[in-house]
Amino acid sequence: MPPWWPVLVFGWGPVVVAATVFFLAFRLQRSGLAFVGAIVATPFLFTISGYPHPLGRFGGPIALLANFASAWCLGRQQRSLARGLLLPFAIVAAVLAYLVMTQT
Repeated sequence: MPPWWPVLVFGWGPVVVAATVFFLAFRLQRSGLAFVGAIVATPFLFTISGYPHPLGRFGGPIALLANFASAWCLGRQQRSLARGLLLPFAIVAAVLAYLVMTQT
């Protein structure tokens, strides 16, 4: 197994891909794409849920459930609720990116 595969599966790549897929899902009104985005983000969110920081421990599982709920709401034509349910994922990703970039 190549040594770079954990970064590809659990790193920031899936976060960017998931955000892009969620954007496309909302633009095209496809809940199936939103479910794909939630599945792509799952390894990253499981990984951060093991972090001792409360953002990882609680934010990871909350964002995971909210991503799937967002996809379900998009399928039920509840766009505003679906968009709001993506906020935990965006907040967790943004705060973790800030923590990584500002660490010394």
